[in-house]
Amino acid sequence: MIEIEAKFSINDVGLLEKYRDCDYIGRYHLGTSEELFVVDDYLDTREGTILNAGYHLRVRTCGGNQIVTIKSSQSQESRFSVREEIEFPLHSEASDVDSWVNQEAVALINPLLQGRDLCVNVQLRQRRSERQVCDGTDVLAMMSLDGVQVWHSGLILDDFHVLEFELLSGIDMIVLEDISSVLAKDGLEAQPVAKLSRALMALQMARKETRNVA
Repeated sequence: MIEIEAKFSINDVGLLEKYRDCDYIGRYHLGTSEELFVVDDYLDTREGTILNAGYHLRVRTCGGNQIVTIKSSQSQESRFSVREEIEFPLHSEASDVDSWVNQEAVALINPLLQGRDLCVNVQLRQRRSERQVCDGTDVLAMMSLDGVQVWHSGLILDDFHVLEFELLSGIDMIVLEDISSVLAKDGLEAQPVAKLSRALMALQMARKETRNVA
């Protein structure tokens, strides 16, 4: 499966309010907002085996449900996030790879581990506002405006906002081009990967500071 998204970092409070409250982005109508609290745990070995192999392993918890997602770490496009992904529900401990219901995921991750344990590398806690992006009665994408906190070892390492548009399956990328053109008027520029890359940078800086203090 291919996930196609446009991601925009927002630092301006006025723009946050604008895109939280607006009814249209260009020609596209926005549906009713749904407020969610989402926790994303990114798992890896202590050696960073999964990331070094070119993947991200995420367990998302929302509304009492857990979903495992494995994504390629690099986008196939320079502007938008276009990445292969495997996604499936989690009914057991995430670290027990053999119990996963998706055998493609088991076959991908198990050889990378070679007996090493999985642990939470970094956690993103997000207050998310989701809205459908529509053209008439057709739903083309899902927009999410996320307030993101980066957590590690009980500490907040970063706090920021991201606006994302994820295309539904089979929808042409021209929709993201149209939306990006509108957002560019507010100085917003699409990034191929936004949240996790920033979270990992914050984690790297925190570890560096800890070594310097020690």
